[in-house]
Amino acid sequence: MPYSVVGQNLTLEQQANTNRTLHIGYVVYEGFTPLDIWGPMELLFQLSNARNMTLSVVSHKKGPVNARSPPHHSGHDPEIGAADYSHMINPQIIATHTFEDAPHLDVIVVPGGAGYFHLIEEANNTILEDFLARRAREADYLVSVCIGSVAFARAGLLAGRRATTNKAAWTWATNPNHGSNITWVPSARWVQDGNIWTSSGVAAGIDMMWAFLRHLYGPILDKLVNSIEYAPHRDPDWDPFSVVFNVPGASQNQTLSKDCDAPLPT
Repeated sequence: MPYSVVGQNLTLEQQANTNRTLHIGYVVYEGFTPLDIWGPMELLFQLSNARNMTLSVVSHKKGPVNARSPPHHSGHDPEIGAADYSHMINPQIIATHTFEDAPHLDVIVVPGGAGYFHLIEEANNTILEDFLARRAREADYLVSVCIGSVAFARAGLLAGRRATTNKAAWTWATNPNHGSNITWVPSARWVQDGNIWTSSGVAAGIDMMWAFLRHLYGPILDKLVNSIEYAPHRDPDWDPFSVVFNVPGASQNQTLSKDCDAPLPT
């Protein structure tokens, strides 16, 4: 395997993860945002060349799951009426398991997407949240991108925790009806609270996944992101989109522009 750990100062957690097989599960639904899944998954895919992993994709049923959302009459902005996505292209991901037969998962990842509005506000379907509440007890890490954090909130997993979410959907996502006793962090690219990692919207998930995997495995991630010519934002508190979308409580002292982070030293 490439990327030797010889000479690296790894934590006990990183040593343990290096020497085991990590079982990763993506929980998906009709209407997921493609980059929420495939952006962070590129890092997982590349890292699996050097570290042992398995991947399961869990949904309501096995087979293709559409990125194109079903139409819905609700959304994060009450002024938005019915939304019809039938004119959009439709990339898909293949679900390998259902909520009933999913294997043991060490890491559970939940993306966001317009389909989640339909799922909870029109279909009134809680099977996803029920799965998370049931499986969180045996998972080592819980990871969400965008409004995937709302699924964690509705499953009761964020009570007493800090978390963040998509800034364009902030008002809807942080509604107390989704879960109480949650400290929503308005200015954050991503937030780690114990074993729960939550990111801001869409592309922020790639930066969070870099930080998450670096936490799990150490400096190997720096060589990895260089190999795919990606320079991650390394400051979890830098969040200009909280200013762009006028998120209540967001720091107004942030610069909206920032030089792209340089390739990481290896």
